[in-house]
Amino acid sequence: MAAATQKMSKKKKILIIVFSIIAFLLVATICAGLGVLHWYCQTKDYQVVSAADIVDDDTKIIAHRGFRAVAPENTLPAYEEAGKNGFWGAECDIYRTKDGVWVIQHDVNTYRMMDLTKNIEKCTYEELMQHKTDNGVNIDKYPDLKICTLDEYLECCKKYNMTAVIEFKGKNNTEHYDEVVASVKKSGATVAPRGMFKGYAQADRCRHVLPFSNH
Repeated sequence: MAAATQKMSKKKKILIIVFSIIAFLLVATICAGLGVLHWYCQTKDYQVVSAADIVDDDTKIIAHRGFRAVAPENTLPAYEEAGKNGFWGAECDIYRTKDGVWVIQHDVNTYRMMDLTKNIEKCTYEELMQHKTDNGVNIDKYPDLKICTLDEYLECCKKYNMTAVIEFKGKNNTEHYDEVVASVKKSGATVAPRGMFKGYAQADRCRHVLPFSNH
């Protein structure tokens, strides 16, 4: 009887050790994930320098997600700043909302940049407009900043004579190229050749109807 009790005790100890290891690994994984998420959501520190020494007729400077060193990325102020500072082009990332509005955001989930957590492709534009962008460089200067639409971005590119560099992000985008083509043509903006798409086939599909830049 004593031997059986001792044997059961050893089994319990082994189970406790195994469960303890599993619990430790689980906690460590969660903590690591939270650490990475915190790092990803932090506003980056940028050093703004002059590009005068490298810009010439053969060198084109593109503001990636807008001039995000001075304004929140992928927002209208970031594109306005890019235009004011003479960037040749401005890059953006687009998703299509559930009700068919093209908006600009790098991540499909709004957690990092807005005061709500939503999947852009699964909510309406009106739902997004009920919230604001609350992260990014100099966000305190833009207390009521809303998500930027593709049309607003294109109007900005046209206004400052910047070349639009548009990247399709979402899975549901491939069947709606015509909507983006229509927006580009309506705005009169110029788009970068090839750079508008993730693949050459997609670019070729729209090449005959879009005003591509020659540079």
